[in-house]
Amino acid sequence: MAMFKPKALRKDDGFTMVEVLVAILLTTLFVGIAMQAVVIAALFKAKAQENTEATNWIQQDLEQVKYEASTLQFPQVTLNAAAASGASSLVINTTVTGGTISDFSANAIVKFSGDSTNYKITNVTGTGATRTLTISPSLNSAKAANATVSSTKMCDATAAADGLSTKLQSGISAVSPTTKTIKGKSFTLTRTTTVTNSSPFTVLQVNYDVSVTSVSNSSIAKFYVEVIPDVAFDCP
Repeated sequence: MAMFKPKALRKDDGFTMVEVLVAILLTTLFVGIAMQAVVIAALFKAKAQENTEATNWIQQDLEQVKYEASTLQFPQVTLNAAAASGASSLVINTTVTGGTISDFSANAIVKFSGDSTNYKITNVTGTGATRTLTISPSLNSAKAANATVSSTKMCDATAAADGLSTKLQSGISAVSPTTKTIKGKSFTLTRTTTVTNSSPFTVLQVNYDVSVTSVSNSSIAKFYVEVIPDVAFDCP
């Protein structure tokens, strides 16, 4: 019977076909994973840039809201005539800045610039271009004609419509711009404001959302903040 002895491979015989196929498979797998990682990294970078620009967009609008909250004033009128120290009645003009003449009704508290005293209106008379206010206590210093008189009636609001937060809400500038192109896509910034339903109604809730324009459930950034007008801290 013939006997065959397996031939030993020499070191210089090279790779077998199986080894070559395995090497190609491993190389292909590695390249595929590497390319997938590059694509994912690019996607995350694009999303991060979108989020950063959206956050900056929200911040820019919020700064405008905060500025308007800081400059909000109580309703103001001017004295029609000078009032002496110790006087308990004032004649005011009925042209009101930032409110209506009803803000200067009985039981409202009024203040003068440079005078920390809170004066309560006990009676109001007159029609037309002027009103005469009876106040308590009496003036502790003389007031010049055209001196500014502020009403803090909004501090004691019993309904949301009469509070400082509603006044701020109605006076806030519109969002600008409302749309912006970020990384080649159009996005829309939405600002929603809500007056808190609790006395004295000084807190305005502000919600922001940046979403792909005309695409539902596509938000890339949201933000919530509560804003209180600076003047609220001057309430009696």
